[in-house]
Amino acid sequence: MRNPKQTRMCVACRGRFLQHTLQRFQVTQNTLCVFSGVGRSFYICAQCYQDPKALRGVMKRYNIQQITESKGV
Repeated sequence: MRNPKQTRMCVACRGRFLQHTLQRFQVTQNTLCVFSGVGRSFYICAQCYQDPKALRGVMKRYNIQQITESKGV
């Protein structure tokens, strides 16, 4: 039987969380930015977003050179 709640995985810690508790990002021209609604995206939990070591690993994996700051993150 399937679970009716939507769960997604954080790409940094690989933990599974409810979709509405995660932040959704995408890489655009080697820059990490909030998902715009077009293209591929991935999820990062709030704990990993605040952890510099975990964020550095995500940046290395996706060849990200900079992060754009935005509201709600």
